[in-house]
Amino acid sequence: MGSSSSAPSPALHKAVDVPNLKIAIIGDPEVGKTSILSRYIRNQFSPVYIPTHKAAIENVVRKFNVPGHAKVPITFWDIPGHEDLPLHSSYFTDLDAVIVVVDLSVPASLESAVVWRQTVLSSATFTSSSKLDEEKDKEARDSINQSKKVEDIPFLLLGNKLDLCLEKGGGDVEETHDENLVVSNKVQQLEEVAGRGFTGR
Repeated sequence: MGSSSSAPSPALHKAVDVPNLKIAIIGDPEVGKTSILSRYIRNQFSPVYIPTHKAAIENVVRKFNVPGHAKVPITFWDIPGHEDLPLHSSYFTDLDAVIVVVDLSVPASLESAVVWRQTVLSSATFTSSSKLDEEKDKEARDSINQSKKVEDIPFLLLGNKLDLCLEKGGGDVEETHDENLVVSNKVQQLEEVAGRGFTGR
């Protein structure tokens, strides 16, 4: 008698290739942009603050379960937060998403999030082609860019340094040692910023 066995379909495990994603990380100086990126890419954290004087580019490939175990190459642009540093339009060319980092322990940092978003929207552009190695990737990127609009760039508002808020009772006029209240207060502040037109479509 013969025996038959069924092997799992290759399609179930084959990774789906997608065009490289470009994500800019922006925000005021010392909010922790570089530290967050280092933690995500290398799972490392340095307590020593080193100012970012020029845009730093980091490349990473991540696998996501949706859709179809996609392997996603991502290029992160860590943009300096110093106001005296000109933000060249090349930083915001062909963006797929933007992460705006704010320091929850500094109220002014929250307020500047809206300004950062407007800066991106006024400078961002999409080209008809990108400098990609493979022709199929060029075609894929061209197809995506043709349908993209600046106002549709997704923005993520990321609150950092919540631990400092907890240490000093929230950083508000009326200090509190209730951690749940501090967290709730900071979440509400983020929601208020988003409600004033921060988030993209």
